[in-house]
Amino acid sequence: MLDNAGVTNVAWRSDDVLRINASAVRPYWTPDNGVDNATGVYNSPAVTSGVYESRSFVRLQDVSLSYKFGPSLLKQLKLEACQFYISAKNPYIWTKFSGWDPEVVGWNATDGNTNANTPLMRNITAGFRITF
Repeated sequence: MLDNAGVTNVAWRSDDVLRINASAVRPYWTPDNGVDNATGVYNSPAVTSGVYESRSFVRLQDVSLSYKFGPSLLKQLKLEACQFYISAKNPYIWTKFSGWDPEVVGWNATDGNTNANTPLMRNITAGFRITF
């Protein structure tokens, strides 16, 4: 079987927004070449099932932790109250999805592109609340 994966700059392909160089030679099915991830010689990989993958995930969305210092330490520091806190928004996601974030859909989602949009922002905040 001839591998055409390295053939590039053969033709222009429109991706509905930008014009990019892409391979004009696609793997296609023939009786001698039984590829199972293409539907025809002219189909872009974007319309084959090869780009679909599970976007299942579990996201740790909001986590907070705080600690109030005890009266003996407060007395030594001459404070009325002191509290340490830390919180995180979207600190971790468990997924087998190969893109940035399974909830992000790019502007050209037909080709499985998620790189056009950034994933949800991670935010970590830490600090002290001190009352004199």
